[in-house]
Amino acid sequence: MRLNNEDIKWVSSCKYLGVVFVSDLTLHVDCGYVKRKFYVACNAVLADCRYADEFVKLHLVKSYCLPLLTYCIGSLDLPSYKFKVHGVC
Repeated sequence: MRLNNEDIKWVSSCKYLGVVFVSDLTLHVDCGYVKRKFYVACNAVLADCRYADEFVKLHLVKSYCLPLLTYCIGSLDLPSYKFKVHGVC
């Protein structure tokens, strides 16, 4: 395909507002990207707070990491097994 006499690159995934959409036979959301961001944020928080109280660590994880995992999840039509994947995190 061409637009203004330039080729349009064909990609199999697209990131829009922090959500990665993957094209296959149907369009679906890449939950692996979200999980990786969540685990990276958790590891960063917990590594910097080794000697902090457990309640402080819990509050930091809830404040900084959990929103990465739950961002726009209500607006997506995800199958139930993907909710279970998020529940494991």
